[in-house]
Amino acid sequence: MLSSVLVLLFDFLAVPRLGAVSAMAPPGPAAPCLRSANTRELSEVVFNNRSPRAVLPIWVDFEGRPRYYPVLRPRTGRIMHSYRGHLWLFRDAGTHDGLLVNRQELFVAAPDVSKADITLPGPCVPSRVDSKAPSLGGAAM
Repeated sequence: MLSSVLVLLFDFLAVPRLGAVSAMAPPGPAAPCLRSANTRELSEVVFNNRSPRAVLPIWVDFEGRPRYYPVLRPRTGRIMHSYRGHLWLFRDAGTHDGLLVNRQELFVAAPDVSKADITLPGPCVPSRVDSKAPSLGGAAM
C-alpha cells in the first residue's frame, strides 16, 4: 500500500515541463495527500549525493506542496536542518527522474537518522562519462 501511495505522490509532485498543458481532473474523490508533520523536534541530516547526477532536493511542506531546495552537485553533500516527520524527495535536476534515498523513494526525517544517501534507482553501473569508471588502459590495437 505504501508503494502505491508513493507512486501517487511522485505523480503529484511531477515537476512541470515547459510547454506542458494541464488538464482539469475529473470529479471524484480527492487524491491522498502526503504532507510533513509540523513538529519542533530538530533532525540534522547530511544529504549525500552519491550519484553522478545533479540532484534536486524537494521538501513536502505542511500542506503537501513541493518546496524546492538548491541543487546538490554530483558526489557532494550538505548538512540540512530538518525536523522529525518532514518528508523529502529527490529528483534528477535535469530529467526530473525520481532518485532513491537510503534505498527508499521517500525520506522521513527523524532525530535518530543522521544521513540520507541519494542514489540512482536500480543496480549501480558506472556511466561512460564517470571519471571513476575503470579504464581500458589505452592498449594499442
